[in-house]
Amino acid sequence: MQSVLVELKSNHFNTTDLALIEKQLQENASSFKIDIDYPLVPMHNDANDLQTFLIRGEVNETQLIQLKTSDKVLGVFNDGPIAPFG
Repeated sequence: MQSVLVELKSNHFNTTDLALIEKQLQENASSFKIDIDYPLVPMHNDANDLQTFLIRGEVNETQLIQLKTSDKVLGVFNDGPIAPFG
């Protein structure tokens, strides 16, 4: 499984129901699991309107393409560890 950040279109989801979001994303990538310990991160445009949001989850590497091709997904990004340099 690969840890990913997924940017989603806000008009496709009820942002308070993570289980429903997970189920909808599993239509394209059945292995996708949301990390429920990671808060949903709203993304706003210049008018301060909610346009997209980020969630963190895991997906089988073989299903990354399927997850990326969902019409509800704007982007899928590797969620690698963050550590100080040196």
